[in-house]
Amino acid sequence: MSALAVGTLALGMGAPAASADPAQPVFADTITVAGTGYGHGIGMSQYGAEGAARAGLAWTSILAFYYPGTTRAVLPAGNVMRVWISADGDAETSVVPQAGLRLVSDAGGTQALPTGASYTRWRMRVVGGVRVLESRSANGTWASRAVTLPKTAAWHFENPTAGYVQLMLPGGGVRDLRGKVTLRYDSRPRTVNTLPMEDYLKSVVPAEMPSSWRPNALAAQSVAARTFAARARALAGASAVYDTCETTNCQVYAGAATRSSANGPRTLREAAASNTAVATTKNQVLRYGGGFALTMFSSSNGGYVAPGGAPYLVAKADPYDGRVTNQAWTVPLARTTIERAYPTIGTLRSAQIVSRDGRGRWGGRAGTVRLVGSLRTVDVAGADFRFKFGLRSHLLNVTGGLKPGSPTYQRWVGSGTIKGWTGAPTTTERASRGFAEVRFENASMGWSAAGGAHYVNGPVRPVWDSLGGIMSPLGAPTTDLVAGPVAGSSKTLFTSGGIYYSASTGARAVYGPAHAAYVPAAARLGLPVASTSANSVGSVTRFQRGSITCTVSGACSVRVG
Repeated sequence: MSALAVGTLALGMGAPAASADPAQPVFADTITVAGTGYGHGIGMSQYGAEGAARAGLAWTSILAFYYPGTTRAVLPAGNVMRVWISADGDAETSVVPQAGLRLVSDAGGTQALPTGASYTRWRMRVVGGVRVLESRSANGTWASRAVTLPKTAAWHFENPTAGYVQLMLPGGGVRDLRGKVTLRYDSRPRTVNTLPMEDYLKSVVPAEMPSSWRPNALAAQSVAARTFAARARALAGASAVYDTCETTNCQVYAGAATRSSANGPRTLREAAASNTAVATTKNQVLRYGGGFALTMFSSSNGGYVAPGGAPYLVAKADPYDGRVTNQAWTVPLARTTIERAYPTIGTLRSAQIVSRDGRGRWGGRAGTVRLVGSLRTVDVAGADFRFKFGLRSHLLNVTGGLKPGSPTYQRWVGSGTIKGWTGAPTTTERASRGFAEVRFENASMGWSAAGGAHYVNGPVRPVWDSLGGIMSPLGAPTTDLVAGPVAGSSKTLFTSGGIYYSASTGARAVYGPAHAAYVPAAARLGLPVASTSANSVGSVTRFQRGSITCTVSGACSVRVG
């Protein structure tokens, strides 16, 4: 198995420091990707909006925080949206017969469509460049039906009696769509749902944000979604056949309800609470510089808003994003997974983030991830790296080791991983002398076969880290931080010593033969006031009430007083 090395960048809110030396992980070829947030992080954080609402902010203040410099305006009454239903990709528009179903024309006029056993489906399609209407009988055969409406204008299915049209999708599912449903054609046939803006939002808002969230968060989402839609409509123009789509590429829109089949149970896609938010903010939008603002939003920004290229899409710390839940996450990536995704690199040797935007945790979102392989080195944009492996965001860090199932990884899991008190790993796991070590944002961890995996944290951590971690004379930890030999003190023991701490003496390391001599004499000597110091003849360690001097051969003398 090939060794995998991963270099990491130092922590910091500004420009990242030079990367650490790559190091070989202990427990096989795995890198740990630790990140926070979900989505691009530009504009409004939806979790942040809920956090702000819980903090007492009104919806107007939430919008002002995420889109500073924009102004509120009111759309004229009667505006509509034309939504391309991309899920209906069979080049026809097919609907379920219902009482009240009719055909309407842009040029005026209506034509009722009969129901009954002889009509199991109605569809509109284009034949020889001409739009035709057909019905399907009980035995499954289709027949053309005469249309009395003008053929020079578009036709639409509509049902004012039921309040929605039941659109049949190619896979058999059904969507109950308010307004009108028709087949339009530009570069290809498209099913388009035309409906009032406010009805459109009744489906969009609960699809984009849980309807159980606070009213002010839902209201902020309503205005952001309405503005996003109004901007899309303005950009499309009156001559376009649609303004927006129904997927996450635009805004999620499922209609008033969905069904698994024509006769299946109806699942509502609208909710009372979000409908109230839409009504509360009726026709409210955000404008900037004479046009509609680009009100981008995502699930979570991980605590830092990403820049969006507009004066009102500014980068800044977000104090509200983490109030609802910790948005941190981790994903282990096997070396072979990365090699399959980027086959030109050959065998992966190292992965390293070489540039960041300087904003947020770990020094900000990844700008470039460098993959060094046996055949070539490839630089990948951080956003592309995210999408390649289905990661939640590119506000992330990469380190080596910590393979699922390994002792260090399992100990980290027991501590809550990145959402726990340790935070994310900040270095590659390294091995030496039969020990392993990995450092986290708020702790270090060492491992040995005899002692297992233990944390080095609190005031003793800087001492162990500064001495070289597992490369130090202390070796690997054999305990976590526990009570020390003197009241009010604490200690962490290692394979070859210990670090002792009190508020008056600070954290001091005692190691080698001196530690073996200190343990039985601790009550008489008190705590160390200086760490063990090597000299030409051995070492000396000073304590509150004495000292221990050891020769190079390991013979030690204890002096009390």
